Amino acid sequence: MAENNENNTTLSDSQQPETEKKSSKKQKLKKFQFFPKKRKWEENYDTNGEFISRSQDRLTLYSDYYGPIIEDKNGHKAGKFFFEEYYELGHIHRFGEFLLVLLFGIYFAYGGYNLYYLGGVVRDAYADLGLSLTTDYAEYMIFVLYIILIIIGIWILSLIISYIFVRIFAEIAGILMYMLVIIEIGLLILLYIKIDWEYNWIFMVAVVPNVLMLTFWYKKFKKAIYTIRMSSIAVAKQREILTPQITQTLWILVLGFFHIVTSLETFLDITPISGATFELQGKAIEVSKGWIYFGYTALFVFCVFTIYFVSQGMKMLMVHNWYRGGGSLGFGKAYGIIRKRWWGIMGYAFNSTLVHMVQAFRKMIKGEFGPQNIKECFTQTGEIIPTQVNALRTKKNTPWYERVWMSLNFYTLPAIVIENRLYHRALLRSLFLSIRDIPSRYIKASKVNVLFNFVKYALIIINGCIGALVGYTFASLYGFPEFTTYVITGLAVPVFIWVGGGTATLIVNDLNNTYITLLYIHTVDDLNNKEHFTLNELQKLKGDTSVVVEKPKWYQFKKKQQFEEDVSVDPDQK
Repeated sequence: MAENNENNTTLSDSQQPETEKKSSKKQKLKKFQFFPKKRKWEENYDTNGEFISRSQDRLTLYSDYYGPIIEDKNGHKAGKFFFEEYYELGHIHRFGEFLLVLLFGIYFAYGGYNLYYLGGVVRDAYADLGLSLTTDYAEYMIFVLYIILIIIGIWILSLIISYIFVRIFAEIAGILMYMLVIIEIGLLILLYIKIDWEYNWIFMVAVVPNVLMLTFWYKKFKKAIYTIRMSSIAVAKQREILTPQITQTLWILVLGFFHIVTSLETFLDITPISGATFELQGKAIEVSKGWIYFGYTALFVFCVFTIYFVSQGMKMLMVHNWYRGGGSLGFGKAYGIIRKRWWGIMGYAFNSTLVHMVQAFRKMIKGEFGPQNIKECFTQTGEIIPTQVNALRTKKNTPWYERVWMSLNFYTLPAIVIENRLYHRALLRSLFLSIRDIPSRYIKASKVNVLFNFVKYALIIINGCIGALVGYTFASLYGFPEFTTYVITGLAVPVFIWVGGGTATLIVNDLNNTYITLLYIHTVDDLNNKEHFTLNELQKLKGDTSVVVEKPKWYQFKKKQQFEEDVSVDPDQK
């Protein structure tokens, strides 16, 4: 017996180093983990409800920022989101930022080079005619300035009207959604009964999705109504999301100006550059001026996409911060977060540019790309500008494959800016979430878009009516004759409709972008089984609140097990 005990002791002693080796290997694997792994919710915070960071920042996931539950005396619960820690998610990509600045610098450098030569031709032409750009047109410039100020005033008035209407729309959106579904069902049944057609059963097939919205998809339908309402409130109250849009517009105008200048130079052939020659493996490769223009146009599209994704991404971050209960984020802080998303944004912009330039590449191969006259120098820039990301409607003549591409990337931008994913992972996330929640995508396309279009055209009509009222009031106050009064009123209406149309498009695109952001947040929360981390839940809390940080038994057991493993590797930890 003694011998057996001695043998067992010897055996256990020989197995002990192997156990230590296995434990040390586990520790090394944890230390040098390459791919982030989702952790349990209770591991996000300590017993005081404070955030617990990971051992390596690169392993941090969006789900790490779901904090403990806050509860009031009445039993209402809301989730605490770790905002300050979330702002630090990711890191600034210096090389990516440098590369982006370099690409924009090349664009503006070549555009400025063409502007220099084109400006010289314009100056010489005016000098030959004996005219001066600074003195002969000074009086006209004053009138142009007045017109610009009037348009700005109309735009501000139109914007105020739009915000008021959107706030009202938030309260009646639910009624309109139910009416839309019921009216559509009624019309389809009526068509089935009244139209004598061999294939009139198609009308009854079209009824099925609407019936599903009121039955099996009813929760999704109610969520869509709620999301419309919250999107409208966000657009009406969070005026800060207008700032990235104004910045985007100014950037697009500047980029478009230099592209027009380059188009004019390409058609007029002013600069000494007529092409370029490169040597590759002893072979001379000639690049014509047409291909240089094509490359410059591709760079223009890339820059436009980058501006789109930055500005719309900043809006998403502002909406996300507000909806989580963090209040106003601010332009500077939103841009600071975007700086940590450069690689994802650049990857998205690069791939979108490739898809968008397919049609232009086909024309280039056929020798049909490029301006053929002065008019096309201006129109081609407008035609080549891509549709704004998350715009309610795509531009006319957008190819089918580009529309499919936009649909596949429905959730890509929020995945990049909110969850800090690189482009390829964001695209996979978009596909996964879209397939996982097809009913919500269908409701968005078939019903929500109809309501947003209703908002757009209603705003245009309201602006036209306001224009008629303003024009008539202005003419009456200054005592113009009756006929002149009608003329001024008739001129004011199209001006207000024109400006109001632009404002309506801006507001509706913001509604659409906000809706996609909130839908993404709800989908991610559902995926992570979190339902209390929203502004509405926080607003329900009344009086004194307390943070619930009680850890479940499985968590305490896991911490004890982890401690024992650490002690087996390093006994000094006792």
